[in-house]
Amino acid sequence: MGPAERELRRLGLRYAGVVRTVVIATCSALSLLAVAPDAVPATLAVAAGLNAWNALYVRSSREPLVIAADAVVLAGVCLAQPWVVPGEALYNGTSWVLVVMSIAVVTHQWHVPPVVSAPATVFVVGAYLSGAALAAPERWPEALPLALWMLVEAALSYGLYVLVRRGGRKADRAAAAEELTRRQSVIAAAVRADERAHLANLHDTAAATLLMVGAGVLDGRATWLAEQAARDLDVLSGSGLPSSSAGDVDLVRLLEDVIEQCPLRVDWRGTSGLAVPAVVAVAMCRATREALTNVARHSGVLNALVRVSSRRKGGVVVEVLDSGRGFEPDHVPPHRRGLAYSLVERLTAVGGRAVIASSPGAGTSVRLEWPHA
Repeated sequence: MGPAERELRRLGLRYAGVVRTVVIATCSALSLLAVAPDAVPATLAVAAGLNAWNALYVRSSREPLVIAADAVVLAGVCLAQPWVVPGEALYNGTSWVLVVMSIAVVTHQWHVPPVVSAPATVFVVGAYLSGAALAAPERWPEALPLALWMLVEAALSYGLYVLVRRGGRKADRAAAAEELTRRQSVIAAAVRADERAHLANLHDTAAATLLMVGAGVLDGRATWLAEQAARDLDVLSGSGLPSSSAGDVDLVRLLEDVIEQCPLRVDWRGTSGLAVPAVVAVAMCRATREALTNVARHSGVLNALVRVSSRRKGGVVVEVLDSGRGFEPDHVPPHRRGLAYSLVERLTAVGGRAVIASSPGAGTSVRLEWPHA
């Protein structure tokens, strides 16, 4: 049983108990006004006993034995009809006992399965007819339509109960399907994010190094190439930069390491001791390395400027500038991972942004910003 079905059933049981209590209490009070004065003591005794039992009934669990006991109590009330119901009311549908029996058999359908409620309903209806026969043996057939209508009421109540339960099950199935879809979407998004992160790392490391070699950026025998390859392997294996859970780290020190590993001549201008969260530092360093790699591969110059500064309201800014040939950022194909993933998406993922400004013949400016929360 799912949560929606369980909640609907709980509300149904509570509603049935409240309605039964109100109806029995109201009919008991009205019964004292409907009977003759000499019948008031008997009616008062029956009504008081019925209300006392009902108080116990609505507080007990709806086990088959409780329903059986309830049917016996209700049958006793039915058999007392000759003394607690005016004669004509037995046959014209105005009997307070008829109203009480009707609400009882209706609520039984919500309390127990049909295998229990059906026999209890038939037993109560039979007791009602027996009470009518005790009052006037020759007229009991006049009470038969009223008794049969109680059976119809019980059947309709059970049908409503089935519809409510089915609605609850349908809501539970819909909620389960929605939750499954949500989980699958989250898993798929996580897989795509891992794939993008891995491709970005591959692009920033081994692919960038191999492309520089293939493009002829290296002159003669580059002594740093073996060291760079080792650093690329460290990054791809998850080492080389601090873990994202390492707390605050010194961004300046990590950027200095990136610059030392760069084949360009870099003019470094920065303040000291800029503490940022490790995840931000990793993103900034990898984006800076990608920007410097782009300078080496595409700008046609061998020097660059890196500036690091703090913002007045917190946060940091890293700028990578060159005076090379430049390009038009809007014309970069979408599949080029350098700008889209290594710079823009990487900064966006940590709450920052990357701004690339360039034009042919005017050099390139890459501004990496992270605003402190």
